[in-house]
Amino acid sequence: MKPWVKFIFLPLLPIIFTGYVAGEEFPFKSKGMLEFWVDGASFASDSGLTWQELYWSFKAGDFASQDTLGRRMARFRTVILLKDEKGKLFLNEGWNTVSPMPSEQTLKQKDMIMVDQIEARRLAPGKYRLVMTLTDLINNKNGTVDTLINIPEYKTISISQVELSAGISPDSSGERFKKASLTVRPCPNRVFDEEVYYYYECYNLPAVQDTNNKIFIRVSFSSDKDPGLKVVSNKDISQSNGKFSDYGGFKATDLSEGIYKLKVQMIDSSGLLAAAYANFEVNHPILKALAEREKIEKETTAMLQDGGEYYGRIEYIASKQQTDLLNKLDETGKKELLRRFWKQRDPNPDTPENEALIEHARRYKFADDNFTESYAGGLKGSQTDRGRIYIKYGPWDDRTLTTNALQSKPADIWTYDNGRQFMFVDKAGFNKYELVYSKTKDEKTDPDYQNFNSDF
Repeated sequence: MKPWVKFIFLPLLPIIFTGYVAGEEFPFKSKGMLEFWVDGASFASDSGLTWQELYWSFKAGDFASQDTLGRRMARFRTVILLKDEKGKLFLNEGWNTVSPMPSEQTLKQKDMIMVDQIEARRLAPGKYRLVMTLTDLINNKNGTVDTLINIPEYKTISISQVELSAGISPDSSGERFKKASLTVRPCPNRVFDEEVYYYYECYNLPAVQDTNNKIFIRVSFSSDKDPGLKVVSNKDISQSNGKFSDYGGFKATDLSEGIYKLKVQMIDSSGLLAAAYANFEVNHPILKALAEREKIEKETTAMLQDGGEYYGRIEYIASKQQTDLLNKLDETGKKELLRRFWKQRDPNPDTPENEALIEHARRYKFADDNFTESYAGGLKGSQTDRGRIYIKYGPWDDRTLTTNALQSKPADIWTYDNGRQFMFVDKAGFNKYELVYSKTKDEKTDPDYQNFNSDF
C-alpha cells in the first residue's frame, strides 16, 4: 500500500510535554537523533475489521539539505512496519522522498513541520507492533518509533477513536487528508495553541429507537489541573441509526497551558453506552512583537481588498515551486506565502495599494467576463486558453477576431508590441477557443496551426 506522499507545512508549536504518552496510547515520540511524532485513529471497516490511520510529523529544520538547481532539497527515507502478535505483516512500506525545503530565512522566522499519513484498511482487532523509522539520507540521522498499539473492535454499539485535528473544512477538491466530504488535517503531536478540532464516528446504533429513552452524544474535556468537565457539545442522536459521524472544535486561546483529555460519551437514561478519549496539550508560544503582527495583518487585509476573490489565484504567474508549495500549505501558511508573493511584486511599496495585485485581479475579472464558454459544461473565462494568456501576458495591442471566414475556423489573433503573438481557434465551432499558435518560447504551438486559418 503506497502512502500519499504529500506534505503540509504548519507552524510548529514548542513541545513541552510532561509525559502523558504511556503504554499503547497515541501519540508516540521517536527515539534517536531525528525527532518525529506518530499519531493515529481507528475506524470501523467492513466484515468486523478495523481501519487504522497513522499520521506523523517532523520538523523541516531538522533535515539537512542540498542545493539542487538553485533549490534547497531534503532527501529522506520512510519505513513503516505493522505486524500482529504472530508476526504477520500488514504494512511493510519503505520509500525515499525528495522534498523542497523552506528558505533559511523562513525557518528562522517560523519553525515548520511536515505531515503525512498512511492507512491499514482491514485489520482484525488485537495488539499490533508498529515500527516506523525516518532516515535523513544526507546526514544519515534517524529516529524510530517502536511500540505496541491496540486495534479495537466495533461490532457492538461503539465510538471510534477520536482524531484530534489542526483544522477541519469542507472538501470539494479532493484535497489531502479527506474523510467523506471533509478535510481533516492531522496534528500528530497533539499540541494546540488557538483551536482544537475533533472527528469521530459512532457505530451500530439501534435501528428502532425507544422514544422514551433518548440517546445523546456529549463531547467534553477536562485538564490535569481542573478535573471539572467543560461541555463542548451535547447532541440528541436518537433519530440516527447504524452509523453516525460528527466533528467540531473549540477555542484553546483562553485555556491555560497543560494536559487535557477530550471525552466523547454516548449516553441514554441507563447511563454510559460507549466512550472514546483523546489526550492533548495546550501550549501558547511566545507571539511575535505586537507591532509586527499588526503590520502583517494590515498588509494582508489591504491585499485582500486589492485582489478580492482573485488574491489567491497565482497559478499562471507563479513558478512551479511556488504553486507546489502553496498546495502543500495549510490556510495559515497559504496566507503568509501569498502575502510575501504579492509584497515582492508591488511596483510601488510606498503607496497603500498594490498595483500589481490590482492589475492581476482586473485581468482575471476581464477573462471571466469575456471568455467564459457559454455551452453546457463550458469553462469559466479564467480557465480557458484565452483567459490564461490574457492573465499571464496582459491585454493585446492589436486584435483580429474572425468568426465567419469561408475557408477557416473562427479565430482570435492577439498581437503585442513586444513581438508576442497568439492565435486561438474555435475548432468545433461552439465557442471553445484553443491556443494553436504562440510566438513565445513559453507557450506551445500546434504544428498544424496553418490548417485552421488559411490567412495566417
